[in-house]
Amino acid sequence: MEALTQRFFRQSILSVVEKGVVYVHGDDAKGQVSRDGGKGYAVLWRDAQAIRNSLRARGLRRSDIIALAIPSGAPVVAMLLAAWAEGLAISVVPHDLSGRSGSTAAAKLRAMLDLLRPALLVATDMVLAHAGDHAAIGMGEQELFAAIDGEALRDAPVTLADDIAILQFTSGSSGQPKAVIIDHAMLAANCAAIATRIGLSGHDRMVSWLPLNHDMGLSAVTLALWGGIDIVLIPTSTYARQPLVWLDCLSRYRATLSPAPASAYALMVRFAPLLARRDLDLSAWRYGWAGAEPVFDHHLRAFETLLAPYGLARNVVQPAYGMAETVVATSLNVSGQPYRVIRVEQRSLESDGLALECGEETVDALVFASNGKPVDGLEVRAVGDAGEPLPERRVGRLQVRGSSVLRGYLGQADGATCGAGWYDTGDIGFLADAEIYISGRTKDLITRAGLNISPHHAEQVIERELALRPGSVAVFSVLDMRLAKERVHALIASRGSDDVQAHRLRIARAVVDETGLQLDVIEFVASAELPKTTSGKIQRSALRRLYSQPAPHPDPFPKSESKAIHA
Repeated sequence: MEALTQRFFRQSILSVVEKGVVYVHGDDAKGQVSRDGGKGYAVLWRDAQAIRNSLRARGLRRSDIIALAIPSGAPVVAMLLAAWAEGLAISVVPHDLSGRSGSTAAAKLRAMLDLLRPALLVATDMVLAHAGDHAAIGMGEQELFAAIDGEALRDAPVTLADDIAILQFTSGSSGQPKAVIIDHAMLAANCAAIATRIGLSGHDRMVSWLPLNHDMGLSAVTLALWGGIDIVLIPTSTYARQPLVWLDCLSRYRATLSPAPASAYALMVRFAPLLARRDLDLSAWRYGWAGAEPVFDHHLRAFETLLAPYGLARNVVQPAYGMAETVVATSLNVSGQPYRVIRVEQRSLESDGLALECGEETVDALVFASNGKPVDGLEVRAVGDAGEPLPERRVGRLQVRGSSVLRGYLGQADGATCGAGWYDTGDIGFLADAEIYISGRTKDLITRAGLNISPHHAEQVIERELALRPGSVAVFSVLDMRLAKERVHALIASRGSDDVQAHRLRIARAVVDETGLQLDVIEFVASAELPKTTSGKIQRSALRRLYSQPAPHPDPFPKSESKAIHA
């Protein structure tokens, strides 16, 4: 057994603890960085060994769960290493419960903790104050710092490949929480696959502002640990206040790697007038992957064009496809090479489910950006309605299987796969030359800024605001390849009010406050316009098909009102 453990950890994150530095950039980082502005991995490993001592003193045992709710920083990384070395599972949960949606965020946190039933909750004072009964097993930040200053163990890691490493929540904003079970073998396989695809080397340096409770944010840390490279962590709250801090850090730290949701690249373009005031040098940045939501070529091209004068090379930003169910990465493009963009006949795609390429002269073409080929250890296929595998360029439901695909969800007895190890992603798309293209989705979850949002929650908010009976609202998203954007619709079976625009603004603000979801279109319709099953359930798939047709639907928000909603 000992030989197996050592053999595994020569291929795992815990095998690299002597190289790399963790930096924290931002005003939330006080007290979390050493005097020289960073903390080396060797020191972090010593901190982790001290935390292990504290965990044992608290009576934690192998396979126990630790819930982690503190800001990004070196202590988070030390706690990850300590937990994994002890054979404990980590689940990172939200730590920021401030703002107008504080009560909703607190309720969501408690639902997560109820599912996890952690043996220890490492959290800020704010989280502990809202954790309910779970506060009894809490460790505050000061206690964590005290543990780090304690006596360090000298024991080797005891974890095995099939021990749970991460319980990753997939429901980003609402609905019943669902946690993917990720063991160390899955984590190691996905880190190795990402490192191979992007050509990770010891000279790389990572920058990330993404929250660690999101799979892409946590993966930035695990990949840095895997490769023994420096990582610069920007507290998400700092980025939210000053989005350009992302580019500042890429320049200041001469970073080479950085992931972000696709919308973050589009957001940077809006700040173009402010760039001239900054002394940016992005020439070191060599790979930035865009994912967590639909990726459109023109957004990435606009970002690339805007920042070219500041040293950003061509082909740095690359579309990516992933999900917590594959740890994070499902497919990636190759570093330094242009990703493929294809133009497809709209009629053929929508009528026949066939992706036929066409030339620039075709007016009604749909443009798709390639998400690259599946990473090593994974295979992806498209299947038809009966589950039959489809040939390339045929549109179907995308399924994935392989070394880093989930085995199940926490607390759910039923298997997560649909047979022979295949997991149904809920996305619709096709393959061309083994590369993955996304054209829609079958699942009801709405993806925005990296969050997976349940439409049920948004519908309940609207029904409450308007005092409507259940089943009076349908919220769904439409991936419009013609306009190169995803639009979120809310159809309400109500007469509305005399002041329709004020009514819409009230609804939009309530939904944003409670779910984080921005509604693009709000329409008041007759009850008969909401298709339902014989049991009374709203058929969102039918609405998606209807609203995917070419007939335009007016944007209900004038520009002045849109600004108020987005503020």
